[in-house]
Amino acid sequence: MTTGKALYGKPHAGKTILLAIACGAIFVGSAVETVSIPSLHAPGLIDGDLSDASWGKAFATGAFKSADPHEALTESTEGWIFCDSENLYVAAKMRFADYAAHEKLLSANEERYTGDSVEVFIDPGDTGSYAQLGVTEAGTIMFSTGFCAPVSVGVQMHNGDWCMEAKIPFSAIKLSSDSFQPVWRMNLARNNRQKKELSSWSALDGRGFHDLGSFNYVKGIKADLVAIRKEQTFASRGEFEVELARRVYMTQKEVCGALDFVYGESMKGFRVIVTAKDASGKTVSEKSFSPVAFHVDFAFPINGFPDGRYDVDVALLDASGKTVKNASRTFWKVPPMPPNPVKLEIRDHCLYRDGKFVFPIVTTLCGWKGTCANKAEYVAKADAVFAELADCGFNFVTTQPRDFPEEDEIAMDRCQAIKPWDRKPYRDCKAAGVTFADYCAIAARHGVGVIARCPYLQYCTTPYATDRFVDHVRRIRTTPNLIGWHVSDEQDGRPEYNMMLNRLYHEIDPSRFTWINVINAVAQNIDTADIISTDPYPIPNSRLSMVASHGDRLVRNTEGRPGQARWLYLQTHGNHGNLTRPPTPGELRTMTMLAVNHGATGLAYFMWTPPEKRDGKNQHQEAMATLKELASVLRKWTPMLCRGKVVFRGRKGLLDVLAVEYKGRKIVSVVNDSDGDIAAAEIDVAGFGRITADVPRYDFKIIELTKEN
Repeated sequence: MTTGKALYGKPHAGKTILLAIACGAIFVGSAVETVSIPSLHAPGLIDGDLSDASWGKAFATGAFKSADPHEALTESTEGWIFCDSENLYVAAKMRFADYAAHEKLLSANEERYTGDSVEVFIDPGDTGSYAQLGVTEAGTIMFSTGFCAPVSVGVQMHNGDWCMEAKIPFSAIKLSSDSFQPVWRMNLARNNRQKKELSSWSALDGRGFHDLGSFNYVKGIKADLVAIRKEQTFASRGEFEVELARRVYMTQKEVCGALDFVYGESMKGFRVIVTAKDASGKTVSEKSFSPVAFHVDFAFPINGFPDGRYDVDVALLDASGKTVKNASRTFWKVPPMPPNPVKLEIRDHCLYRDGKFVFPIVTTLCGWKGTCANKAEYVAKADAVFAELADCGFNFVTTQPRDFPEEDEIAMDRCQAIKPWDRKPYRDCKAAGVTFADYCAIAARHGVGVIARCPYLQYCTTPYATDRFVDHVRRIRTTPNLIGWHVSDEQDGRPEYNMMLNRLYHEIDPSRFTWINVINAVAQNIDTADIISTDPYPIPNSRLSMVASHGDRLVRNTEGRPGQARWLYLQTHGNHGNLTRPPTPGELRTMTMLAVNHGATGLAYFMWTPPEKRDGKNQHQEAMATLKELASVLRKWTPMLCRGKVVFRGRKGLLDVLAVEYKGRKIVSVVNDSDGDIAAAEIDVAGFGRITADVPRYDFKIIELTKEN
């Protein structure tokens, strides 16, 4: 037996669990099921009435399982699934005991976030990208992510249960792949907020609803996904679709683009005229092209064009010169990007700055309003905040709209770029003469880099807002200590929008990385940034293993993408929505190392809270001291844990284990995410031997195997 030396970890009070783990990983709960669903006649109405004969013949899921295998359910749920030639049909019956409580919520119109809901997850053809439908007991569609057309739902409330019925056309599910397996993956889940119970058809074992690896396999669906994908692709192009290769030009010598269109008659003698006009409406270029098979590739030179905004009109003309169809697009010409003095790159999912590995530890200063009477007061307050951040190990910070006080308030209002709570600090800083460059300079004095999020195009996507976005990013892209760009936050259902923002950032500034944070929809947004993160906030409503499942999702979706980093946004706050308390120091420690164990190459913590609000409700009193302690551990061990060869990652009984080899060193990170001390845990990893460790409750050990032990 090999005994590893515990190089990090400290004792906690709590119950003790004696644990011996022999060979291999031990997993709690059932395996993924493979089921067949029947093809049946459609029900008459989609109204929540499950008395139709089809539901009696449908596949029945049986009773849902608790999402937490350690907790029993008090209110049961079951589901049914079948299909016909064009649609998938899903139903569920949610039982409850207190009819009066449900009626009260419904009459108060409060069921959306406090009541009962059922969720449907569908991955057609097992592609790794899924659609999600959420329906409340009032019949409200809470969210519909991954759909490109409407679905039909109906609910009925009874004294003791409520039922949901859904008709989901195959063609309504947005397909993001060209290759499909014969099986689908699906899950049905219930979020019973009144009882604080989460349940699911699939066995989740605490991993959360969005753990695609736990979805069950479904056979028997005859949808022609290849044909549907082609139809969706064609439909998304439109009947007259113009696409420019870029929207922002710097040193490029010409604008390139393409036109695809549909036309049902003879096109003899037809021409396509491409006209470019400057902001004043003056024509600066006009060229003629001949269409071939309903397609035209076009280009025109822009050498010598002044910087500014241009409109391109693409018109299809018949033989007589009459315009049949036309469309316009916009591009911008901006000055060339000066060389960035800082070299940033992502290799093997890790961030490097000037060739040196960096483990990002990020926060956002939502809690700091930046109010000030003058510039000296602003600098003094900001210095104190950034001094604490640096002392606690933070090396990056993200921006708020108020961090750009030099922006025009009328423009900010017109683009919905500033919120009421930002108004006073924004005006104070503007009156004091504070600028974004000042913010970056103060952060730089403390070694904290700035990741900027342009306030424009966040809530308003008009041409005016796009103009402001391009101008803003162009102006601030040379600011010293600007490290990267934050594309968007929790915009899961808008991948096209996120892709557009990512594209604009990269075209205006190709030297810096982009970062997007989503709640769950990693697969749908995988191409929208260089860095992708999710934000599991489990306290107090979920198990801490939720962090592990989010990390696994990031790893699974970024496989084969070494140039894409994966971060996790971790919770430090409470007193917000259903997050009724913040994490304890032990929970912070556990979440941090679970994230690293499951592939995170950077961490963000939401959010920094002023000292006067670290009251145990908004944030735990010891949170910053805990983060400081963790930062020291992360600095020491992440160069190996993030870059080493993964020998094992997963559960060993009650423990979460990561074993890596790095340049001849063997390192094991062991996390106890249970509420009890674990004593004499024997961990057997192939090639590492058998390791014995004591791991306190909500804590971790990092063990390096040496010749001596």
